[in-house]
Amino acid sequence: MKISVALGFFDSVHIGHRQLLKANAEYAARSGMTAAVHTFSSDIGEFFGTKQLYGFDERKELLTKNGAEMIIADAFDRKFMAKRGIEFLDELTSKFDIGAFFCGYDYSFGVNAECNASDLALYASKKGIRCEVLPPYTVDGKKVSTTWIKESLLLGELDRANSLLGEPFFVRGKVVKGRGVGRTFGYPTANVSYGGFLPKEGVYKTLVSFDGKQYVAVTNVGTKPTFDESSVTIEPMLIDFSGDLYGKELTVRFIKYLRPIIKFADGNELNKQIQKDVREALC
Repeated sequence: MKISVALGFFDSVHIGHRQLLKANAEYAARSGMTAAVHTFSSDIGEFFGTKQLYGFDERKELLTKNGAEMIIADAFDRKFMAKRGIEFLDELTSKFDIGAFFCGYDYSFGVNAECNASDLALYASKKGIRCEVLPPYTVDGKKVSTTWIKESLLLGELDRANSLLGEPFFVRGKVVKGRGVGRTFGYPTANVSYGGFLPKEGVYKTLVSFDGKQYVAVTNVGTKPTFDESSVTIEPMLIDFSGDLYGKELTVRFIKYLRPIIKFADGNELNKQIQKDVREALC
């Protein structure tokens, strides 16, 4: 069967990406094609000294949720980075029966980003392949981008970031042994192992999912100055849950920025603040 391919990295699958994915999926459905997406299975950020918003597994999940029926993934390595643009397209069209390409206006490909959307359109016309190039998707006159989303997260502007993403920002990781100090305040804590992009340090209302269930939580992202701990961690305190979380994979969705991290005089003062945080999280 022919496929219609959306091209891009789709690093955060934000609302601009989703417009492209939607257009591709709708065209594929009308034309009797399979809606496909070409992306990368490895971390592009490691070549540029940055952290991706989402890993490949998370992006696959989001891409599928937004219309992708088939995902074509290349490893982003030095071999791929050295590939000429036409070589990349020739390989793609030789492996798959492509009926259409969809991309954004700023799409680039090939060694040193030598080719752009116009080059793709020219190539497609010669091959008899439809090519749709979508214009920039803007909010308040500004182009939606992962860079803007990351900046918003780092500033604690969670509402803005979630709006641009189209859903709450989330992290996913396994629970590892921690201090367990949250139990002294009446709530089980989970020390989530995670090495990806983190939002501004602070205390957040989150929704924590595992084993098919979801719980409201108060989550500390950052250090714990009251206990003189300088390591940065993600530590949700789950409300209305009892049990052992060790070893479970948790998805932590960030709903609301509650407050900055504060060094309290002692555990009693911290406990009073946590009870306030819990009440706000349950509102």
